[in-house]
Amino acid sequence: MKRLSNHFAGQEYFVSPSLRSLLCMLLFVLFATSLIFAQTSKNTAQASRTAASQSSTSINDGFIFVEGGTFTMGNNSGNKNEKPAHKVTVSSFYICDHEVTQAEYASVMWMNPSDNIGDNLPVDSVNFYDALEYCNKLSRIKGLTPCYQNNHGIYSCDWTANGYRLPTEAEWEYAARGGAKSKGYTYSGSNKIGTVAWYGENSGYESHEVKTKQPNELKLYDMNGNMLEWCWDWYGSFGSAAETNPKGKTTAHDKVVRGGSYCDISSDASVSARYYADPSGGGSNLGFRVVRNGSSATSGKNTTSSKTQTTTKTKGMVFVKGGSFAMGSNTDEYNEQRIHDITVSSFYMCDHEVTQAEFADIIGTFPSRFEGSNKPVEQVSWFDALEYCNLLSKKEGLTPCYSYDGTVKCDWTANGYRLPTEAEWEYAARGGSKSKKYTYSGSNNVGTVSWYNDNSKEETHDVKAKQPNELGIYDLSGNVGEWCWDWYDYYYPQYYEGSKSTNPHGPDSASYSKSRIYRGAFWCGDANYCRVSARLFHAPDYVDASIGFRAVRKAE
Repeated sequence: MKRLSNHFAGQEYFVSPSLRSLLCMLLFVLFATSLIFAQTSKNTAQASRTAASQSSTSINDGFIFVEGGTFTMGNNSGNKNEKPAHKVTVSSFYICDHEVTQAEYASVMWMNPSDNIGDNLPVDSVNFYDALEYCNKLSRIKGLTPCYQNNHGIYSCDWTANGYRLPTEAEWEYAARGGAKSKGYTYSGSNKIGTVAWYGENSGYESHEVKTKQPNELKLYDMNGNMLEWCWDWYGSFGSAAETNPKGKTTAHDKVVRGGSYCDISSDASVSARYYADPSGGGSNLGFRVVRNGSSATSGKNTTSSKTQTTTKTKGMVFVKGGSFAMGSNTDEYNEQRIHDITVSSFYMCDHEVTQAEFADIIGTFPSRFEGSNKPVEQVSWFDALEYCNLLSKKEGLTPCYSYDGTVKCDWTANGYRLPTEAEWEYAARGGSKSKKYTYSGSNNVGTVSWYNDNSKEETHDVKAKQPNELGIYDLSGNVGEWCWDWYDYYYPQYYEGSKSTNPHGPDSASYSKSRIYRGAFWCGDANYCRVSARLFHAPDYVDASIGFRAVRKAE
């Protein structure tokens, strides 16, 4: 359950962000029906959520220096969870003057999850972990040291790092109150909420472009209203003791969110109002803004991500000689039918799935459920795989394949690392020009080449622990599924016919469930999924312990 909590009239209530939005819309039906029809027309004309383009605003410009100091946090006259008011000291930091916009988010994450679409609207429907990933990716883009580490699902923050991060709850409230320039307002920048916030009585129950209300004393916008904002802290009760740079409880169930939103009443949008939410949840009134440490916001580079090696191919790359083959199956699942002739050019494919150690060396995190440096990395999205390929390419002095200009593009002439196309993957799984036409990749006996549900003991295994296929490539059947480049198309033979039968890259756009292909089965699947023709698909932002990837390169 995606929960938000506040105390009202002495009672604690729970409501998901999505339910809060629904309740807001129901109220709006009662009081502003005509505006709903206008909004429906507006949303119909807007672009899809995955194609938000970059605006002319540079990534997260507008950082404001917040001079550290001591303030009274909480409110003894407020709701129960705002008490007791207590003294808190925070060090200096930088905070963005606006909530992260959809254009900014899409330029870093290469997708836009928002419900209410608009480049300069705040991004919404992001969970806590999405926000952390955004901060880390933006830090890597800027050549800074990422703050967050993911060690098999346990997240920690390096508070000395110079990269981007979420504010602590104390930093957030200090900045919302105006920092050292505070005038003691009830809301962030005024005692009149309507001058500084989009909230339930003036928003039309939708988000609005950032920086369209008056700022607070520090020139920060929308600290109240528009979007609730994720903070770093686990949610817990306040104590009465004075604190310096508090970072919340060590662990709990929910994370703090602050600020109120476009569908809240005024009392829920004060500078001291507190909410909490399940970190894996997100709603259409939940976004975030980013901060950086005060001592390093204009300096410091991430030396681990920018160094260049002299190697030209990652260890274990196997040459796959191009050729023609019969792709698909006429006797198995319908989405594999019918068999069609495909030709692929020569390429290099890694003989193993990307391991956890290899992923951590480039990205700096261990996201996998199953621990083991030589086990395949999993719980990575299609977008994570693309970022890995680009960063590995840069590290080895190669030209990255992937870019984003409102949609993700692949430069097929680039010499960097990339995901295989579905056709390349199946050609290699079948053994390429050395194929012996096995049912599974390298054998007709699934257990000799695959980790699957009958032999895996419900976990992944070290790569290259089963027999390879005819090309010397391992685990193309089983262990983890592997992301491919292509959009999924249920009726895929229609796409591959005619002129698109040579080096096909899949459909030009999402044509079925907005999903990307992954192939090769997984440790928890049955033998049927391990067949070389079996096709699987999921949304590109999906993560699961059964999906990883391997890299390829063009043959030079």
